[in-house]
Amino acid sequence: MSEQVELGRGAVLVIDTAGRACQVGVFVDGVARVARAEEMVHGHAEALLPLVQAVVAEAGVGFPDLGAVVVTAGPGSFTGLRVGLAAAHGLGLALGCPVVAVSSLGAWAMTADGAVRVALDSRRGDAFVQDFDAKGAALGAPAILPLAEIRANNDFAVIGDLAGGVAPGLAAVFRAACNPAHRCAPVPMYLRDADAVPQGAPKCG
Repeated sequence: MSEQVELGRGAVLVIDTAGRACQVGVFVDGVARVARAEEMVHGHAEALLPLVQAVVAEAGVGFPDLGAVVVTAGPGSFTGLRVGLAAAHGLGLALGCPVVAVSSLGAWAMTADGAVRVALDSRRGDAFVQDFDAKGAALGAPAILPLAEIRANNDFAVIGDLAGGVAPGLAAVFRAACNPAHRCAPVPMYLRDADAVPQGAPKCG
């Protein structure tokens, strides 16, 4: 199970396509050897695999050397999440290594030194929000809030793309993945039902 995967030793591939960037890096023994990010809102599907190949080559490791693949599961871009998770699952299956998924909100929390509210733009007039204490521990479940309520009755600093950020950075994604509390199922974390589903099919969240 991903909760038991040790990431501090060996080579780990880290993928983040949940936000406004396509990020790929290789960490060896817990230290970033190569980390690259290309800012984008769309186009993750075309950019991701060439970036993975370039980063692995630049890191001087072979694909068989990778002991795990870390990927952000969301919440975030609908298409970006699917692209990143599909690539991670494909690599994990081909290499026979575990896939460790991490909350995008938890990854953002790892970029701060104190208690924060992470707010990510849903692009629907509201935001994906979660509060964290100074140690990066979640203070409640993630929620969807109207933009006007993000700062209301809240003393925490607000971070995330709604506060001017682009992406949490791969070091933060890796640190979150090292904490089992921020790991999640390797499926898209949408936090809301899909707008449309095939006739007769159940909605999924």
